[in-house]
Amino acid sequence: MKKLTEKEEQIMNIIWKYGCISVSEILTFIPGSKPHYNTISTTARILVQKTFLSYKISGRLHIYFALIPKIEYREFLMSNLINKYFNNNPSDMMEYLLKK
Repeated sequence: MKKLTEKEEQIMNIIWKYGCISVSEILTFIPGSKPHYNTISTTARILVQKTFLSYKISGRLHIYFALIPKIEYREFLMSNLINKYFNNNPSDMMEYLLKK
């Protein structure tokens, strides 16, 4: 599994929250200044290539859905964090967090 970019993670969080969704629907859930439709569509296609998403075709729309559950991605991130910054020792991380 690969780490997601900030924009990829933003889209994945929307899909994890709302389930099967089109690019137009994704755009409605992005706060603030909206990126262009093509930007979201391209990012979704990249997520398909990275095997985070798949899609089904409904008429002219691609309806995207997650292939990787959020909890699985969270576990991946936490394992990398523990490995990279705490010498693969979860106790060291907990000690650090408790001190903070």
